[in-house]
Amino acid sequence: MAIKDNIFTLEGQQKSGLLAPEMVGEIFKKVQESSVVAPMCGTVPMGANGSEYVIATGEPEADIVGEGMAKPVSTIGLATKVVKPVKAAVIVPWSKEARLANPASVFDTIQEKMSDAIRRQVDYAILYGKSAKTDKVISGVDCVNQTTNRVTLGTATAKQGGLSADVISGYTKVMEADSGDYDFSGFVADPRLRSTLLSAVDDFGRPLFQAERVNLADSWGSIMGLPTKFGKVVSGRIAGHAGSNVRAFGGDFAGSIKLGFVENITVSMSNEATIQIGSEMVSLWSNNLEAALVEAIFGWVIESPNAFVAYEQKAATTAGS
Repeated sequence: MAIKDNIFTLEGQQKSGLLAPEMVGEIFKKVQESSVVAPMCGTVPMGANGSEYVIATGEPEADIVGEGMAKPVSTIGLATKVVKPVKAAVIVPWSKEARLANPASVFDTIQEKMSDAIRRQVDYAILYGKSAKTDKVISGVDCVNQTTNRVTLGTATAKQGGLSADVISGYTKVMEADSGDYDFSGFVADPRLRSTLLSAVDDFGRPLFQAERVNLADSWGSIMGLPTKFGKVVSGRIAGHAGSNVRAFGGDFAGSIKLGFVENITVSMSNEATIQIGSEMVSLWSNNLEAALVEAIFGWVIESPNAFVAYEQKAATTAGS
């Protein structure tokens, strides 16, 4: 049942408990914009029961023919990958008193937090194939971190080109991968990599991190001319998880990942449901609480994890090891 007092006028479908359409649209917009993966690969239509995508292997080649000569035939391989959508959901409760005291602020905060929760799950699923909350592996999906292309940052000495050589090494691994003809469209990176990038230069003394001005608050940047999106999810350092040694993924985001949402995102509200908070089942009505449920059904397909490279920080060593 929808909450009725001092939020918004309930008309049409909102009577069934759905949040104002403009707020739902804003949440979906924020998810797409703040995600590290979605802006890099874009989104495609997704059916409720999944979708099939045809992947071409190899490129047809034209030839020069003379008068009366047979026209050349050039074949390509076609493979089909099936996307099975998964559902991400989260319930956010709050007290009625807090909402009545400052309704605008409460809903702005809720909108932001719900957007962040869905965005983290979408990114974590595609990059690591895991649940953002439990860190458990999602069954039957591919993820970027499955790539066998790995580069340990700091491998190249200063004489060998340092970080610049490491970045190029990863670029070369993707571009020369035997399993496909990939492009290298950009990077997603952990914010902690910024400080290393800011002091690193290429063989000509030009900074690897390229921008008109240094702005540590900006989620976008450029590494060697390629677009770079920053986010903590890249290292897996979210929801209290320890994370990995990965500091960046680079590769064919635009061509090798297809991401789609089924019916965008839905949000519903209640002040009568019973929900689990911690280990207890709590009645919203009897405890003067209200809650919003946000759900996103999405799916993705990765042509091959080896369309990407993982740049990893050296594992920490302990004294005496």
